[in-house]
Amino acid sequence: MDVQMLATIIQGEAGTLGPMGMIAIAMSISCSVWQHGHDMARVEKEYYGRAEPSEVALVLANLIVENRLPSCDMYYAMGEGCDVIPNNWEDGDVVVRVGKDAVHLYKSWPKEKGGEQP
Repeated sequence: MDVQMLATIIQGEAGTLGPMGMIAIAMSISCSVWQHGHDMARVEKEYYGRAEPSEVALVLANLIVENRLPSCDMYYAMGEGCDVIPNNWEDGDVVVRVGKDAVHLYKSWPKEKGGEQP
């Protein structure tokens, strides 16, 4: 695993949400890597946010590589403004909200509001 790239992804996906949002994304990436066996190439494809990493993002990236984050079953991570609202999806199983922005974590692929799978 590439620590620098992981940190760049964490920052890009949730840096605007601060440490709590970045922890949520790191937990989702860790689930992908350690519970589902995804490699770096797949992580890079599935998490497309990129930004210059902060110290928090670097620490979280190292924790992923070292498998030191608690396991979770929140495999899917979706942005509220770019994914959840435009697709009319139900809120995630866990929602981390900071100000007007949020990241939604799901155990399974999100459903449309009203219960239907897209």
